[in-house]
Amino acid sequence: MSFLKASTKEQYLLRLALRLAKTYYTRQPLSLQQVAKQEKISEKYLEELVVFLKQQGLVRAKLGRNGGYIFKKNPRLVSVWDVLFAEKKYPKLATCLEHNSFCPLVIGCQAKIVWQKVQTEVEKTLNKVTLNSLIS
Repeated sequence: MSFLKASTKEQYLLRLALRLAKTYYTRQPLSLQQVAKQEKISEKYLEELVVFLKQQGLVRAKLGRNGGYIFKKNPRLVSVWDVLFAEKKYPKLATCLEHNSFCPLVIGCQAKIVWQKVQTEVEKTLNKVTLNSLIS
């Protein structure tokens, strides 16, 4: 079963968010060069990922010689779900759970009950775990 595997993009996005979440408390900007070195992720790829965090209003850039990125929101209020899926829908674990999917067995399908329970638990967990709980 490979459906629960996070993509490389999602894994790196979370690692970047966790590094930057610490700046909320220190108020010291963190450069992507520093993150790249600490996390062993290419700086070029981090540049692509930080755009997503900026679009979500989670980070802001500080320009200048000692510039970098600072986390804007309190990490106690930001869940893993917020980081990974704020602007898009989480992929469904089974086609039958998608909004407009068609299945001839839609009524009374026992398999769908299992997929829905797993889907619900994954979503609850990702919403419950805050960045703060992971960095403290």
